[in-house]
Amino acid sequence: MSTMEELDLGSSVAVNWSYPSQEIREHVSPGSWSSAAHPGYATWEEFGEQGEITMLVPADQNRYLAGWRAGRFELLNEPQAKLNEIGDEAHRTDRR
Repeated sequence: MSTMEELDLGSSVAVNWSYPSQEIREHVSPGSWSSAAHPGYATWEEFGEQGEITMLVPADQNRYLAGWRAGRFELLNEPQAKLNEIGDEAHRTDRR
């Protein structure tokens, strides 16, 4: 059972945020949370038992863009970082 207190009307949350099973729900009326993925309504307790709950909050455009850029930069650098790791390991192996 969820130990987090039910949020105000209009609140949005994600269950299992960033996982393939992620589901976004909105508090549409007292005791009812709606989801586009699952038509109908669930209570706070019902979907709280499905997994970790993350409260979603709006941010200004600059914060969104900064996060997007940081994510893109990290993604762009991943292949080079992996190649460097492989090269370092190969260099250590050659010196043995």
